[in-house]
Amino acid sequence: MSWIFVMLFAAVLASLVQGVTGFGSGIMLMIFLPTMLPIGQSAGVSTLTMLIAEVVLVWRYRHALKWRRLPIPFLIYASVATWSVHLGQILPTHFLKGLLGCLLITLCLYFTFNRAAGNKRFPLLVCGLFMIISGFFNGLFGIGGPLMALYFFDLVEN
Repeated sequence: MSWIFVMLFAAVLASLVQGVTGFGSGIMLMIFLPTMLPIGQSAGVSTLTMLIAEVVLVWRYRHALKWRRLPIPFLIYASVATWSVHLGQILPTHFLKGLLGCLLITLCLYFTFNRAAGNKRFPLLVCGLFMIISGFFNGLFGIGGPLMALYFFDLVEN
């Protein structure tokens, strides 16, 4: 019965962070979900919980989207994510939990100490690395948004 309260707390916290920042629900959910589910299932649950919100946002902003800029990042991101889902079934759980912990700590430190995150331009090579790393961690843990958000911030005209 107590796991229901943990799930509700995680869902409310993830919704709050997603609503305020525009991304981050996966990070919040992946803090709690691996304590109750295997990592692969946790990543799937985390991704599916935000599917409806993502569809609504795409529909709402469909006129402002520049559809020609989406296929290449999507193909790189999706192909690496697909590969890492298969890799996640091979790697031992203790290694995956350590990798998840390192990812969460790195993201926390980056966004805490880099106040200008999202306000600077990145070279094309760095943007490509963002796509690969985001796809890799999304396939393993359902957390791929922060680096892809930085990539798309780079495309926005001020």
